[in-house]
Amino acid sequence: MWKNVLKRTEEDQKPKTVIQFLQFCDEDLFPNIYKLIKILCLLPVTTCTSERSFSSLKNLKTYLRNTVSEDRLNGLAMLNIHRNEILTPDDIIEELVKKNRRLKF
Repeated sequence: MWKNVLKRTEEDQKPKTVIQFLQFCDEDLFPNIYKLIKILCLLPVTTCTSERSFSSLKNLKTYLRNTVSEDRLNGLAMLNIHRNEILTPDDIIEELVKKNRRLKF
């Protein structure tokens, strides 16, 4: 039925983008099509960030680092994934100063 609706639509009134398709689709008549188009609108165009994070984790999780705590491993992974961001020693010192490092007895 959705295909027939699109065939009957004049060429100049057919939606050109996914957002226009979402606005063109009637949610009451085509609930499944509407949900599929909505999911298509929400999906990222590329998955390079997630692929990069998985490949980085393989590089970091070596035999020597199996004993590293989870917090440190997460930090190393974030540094490896976002290696294009420049960190200065002053930025790191400011971040460490913010944390309360006193032991509570």
